[in-house]
Amino acid sequence: MGRSSTPERGRSVVKTGAIVIDTGTGRCKAGFAGQQTPKSIIGTLVGHPTEKSMRTRRDRPDTFIGDQARLEPDTDIIFPVRHGIITDWEAAEALWRHLIYHDLKAAPEDHALLMSDPPLCPTTNREKLVEVVFESLNSPGIGLVVDTGHAMTHSVPVHEGYNLPHAIERMDIAGANMTSFLMDLLKDMGHYFDERMLDVIDDIKHKCCYVALDFESEWNRPKREYMVDYQLPDGQRFSMTCQMPAVWTYHAKTKTTLIEETNKEQT
Repeated sequence: MGRSSTPERGRSVVKTGAIVIDTGTGRCKAGFAGQQTPKSIIGTLVGHPTEKSMRTRRDRPDTFIGDQARLEPDTDIIFPVRHGIITDWEAAEALWRHLIYHDLKAAPEDHALLMSDPPLCPTTNREKLVEVVFESLNSPGIGLVVDTGHAMTHSVPVHEGYNLPHAIERMDIAGANMTSFLMDLLKDMGHYFDERMLDVIDDIKHKCCYVALDFESEWNRPKREYMVDYQLPDGQRFSMTCQMPAVWTYHAKTKTTLIEETNKEQT
């Protein structure tokens, strides 16, 4: 996260394999192909100083990238992605440039770009993505992958190297739903949070929760074996048991309910 910038003249630029960028609704991740984890993760938001603040502080940068934008006073915030679809291309490109130049210290013209792209995305969006990658970022190549992120989940069957469009499914249940449900679980445990503290809940989810490889085994473990501590931004600490397996149950029940209601309407 931080202010947008491009490499200074003469500064060394890393040359390696393809750059992978996953532009999610809530978070934008970037790294190099072959690495197990992203090298940079920032909030998918861009900030611009208000006209009034620019008149009084002419030395302010004109763009703030990621979570830094939330910390800057008198700033207009832009969320360039809605439900996985890019709606503000100028802001999205600012994010990508920051990730590539500032965080990865690379030059897009030296790397193929592997960009996430949700299935069933409008063709016009995909065409615009290719245009930005080739004409604006000057990348020598591009690839597209499916995405499961903050706002939605896709299921894309692949057979002998080809996806099966007729079998693709989309479900608007993903990370944001888990964050909201975790907030409800914490409330049941006596910890009060509201919608203004979703960033804190999201941080708890990432730092304290995990996906169980063996669901039944994890569910039957004594609670004392997975007590975790978390420190709030105000310095307070509290302990909690890991109840996130309930989230998966919640999602499954929600999906089943939706299917049942749809079938009833059709009959």
